[in-house]
Amino acid sequence: MTCMRRGCAAAFSAVLLLGCNYERPQPQPKAAPQAMKGLLSGEPVSFDVNVLLSDKAMKTLAASKETIVVRAYICGQPAIGTNKKTLEACPDSGDIVLSEVEAERATPGIFPFSRVRLSKDLLSQVDRTDYELLINVYSGRKSSENNLLDCGIYQGSFRAVQEHPIEIRCKLIYGE
Repeated sequence: MTCMRRGCAAAFSAVLLLGCNYERPQPQPKAAPQAMKGLLSGEPVSFDVNVLLSDKAMKTLAASKETIVVRAYICGQPAIGTNKKTLEACPDSGDIVLSEVEAERATPGIFPFSRVRLSKDLLSQVDRTDYELLINVYSGRKSSENNLLDCGIYQGSFRAVQEHPIEIRCKLIYGE
């Protein structure tokens, strides 16, 4: 029994000794999704927004020939030393607007935003680790000067929306 313990102790000591000279591999950063690579390099990027309307909202918009507007802002945090006063600020966050896009149509469903370009001049003025995406949905004000829709919003990481469309649900502001 003692011999076995000595053998184990010697093997354990050898492992410890070898372990001291062993360099642990450093964790490698995960590869960015293709769209994120585009964001970081200034190449065009894409994302989709899926607008879902309640039955009553769908009927009301169709009857009044009203449209649905999806407006998206891609924003970045200003880099240290950037003068924010001369740049357009992203709603609700104060970050710098890198791109603002809009789509309008009469039917709900997938609104594709493909080949969205970012301002290359502004990319040099923001922290390039990730960007924020802000999405607002509202009625097109064709039949009324007021917005008719009460919709959710998306405000979060651009990186997080690369796997699937962003879902925004809407109902009527009045009457539901």
